[in-house]
Amino acid sequence: MVDQFNRYIFSKRGVFYYSRRVPSELQSLYGKARITTCLHTRIEQKAARAADQLSAQLDGIWAQARLEKTISNFRRTQIVPVKALPEPANKIKSVTLSDALDLYVRLKGKNKAKSFLVYTQRNMNYAIESLGDVEISDLGRISSGKFRDYLISKNLTTVSIKRVFATVRAAVNLAISEYGLSCSNAFVGTFIPELGEKKVRPPISPENILKIQKTCYELDDDPRWLIALISDTGMRLAEAAGLEVSDLNLNAKIPYILS
Repeated sequence: MVDQFNRYIFSKRGVFYYSRRVPSELQSLYGKARITTCLHTRIEQKAARAADQLSAQLDGIWAQARLEKTISNFRRTQIVPVKALPEPANKIKSVTLSDALDLYVRLKGKNKAKSFLVYTQRNMNYAIESLGDVEISDLGRISSGKFRDYLISKNLTTVSIKRVFATVRAAVNLAISEYGLSCSNAFVGTFIPELGEKKVRPPISPENILKIQKTCYELDDDPRWLIALISDTGMRLAEAAGLEVSDLNLNAKIPYILS
């Protein structure tokens, strides 16, 4: 039983629905005994509020229908059947993964490099290929896990999987915010296992750095001076590239290879 319990709401695969029995005297007008519609939310409190609004609208519609039926019977005329219930004024637009991709590229892609569009489309297409172009409100933990397993099957590393998830998560977050959806982001908090061996790049030993610096000094040209300066001072490339050899104090301890 749904009626008279939980404000006519029930949950199916984590999404709440509204279901209410049509009064027996009005069932002939609707051609069915029960009205059921999706509330597009996974949060019970929001579903309850939406159900209250729908109930109020239905009570008004049914009261008007009863009045018209009474007047019609009084005048011995046939009432015009009600074709369908009016859609709630606050009905939320369905938003799919492809909608989230288009929105993210349009709002976040301005003045971005071409690579932004390439990896954004690639990562979002991964999600669409594995889950289908589904509505964001229908996604859940099972969908997120399925997406993760899909990426693992493509032999992606843990770092790559996390980067893909970051893109999809950001696009879905933006869509939820911009469209005012009441669902949560299914791609938040998904467990991603450590895959493959971690490759730790060992640092260059001080002895080898000295050898490199000595060779740079012996070759004595601009690229080698640049390498020697960066390796000795830790300066950024942009900072060091703007200097000339004449800018250096050859008697200073830094760079020490020139002292």
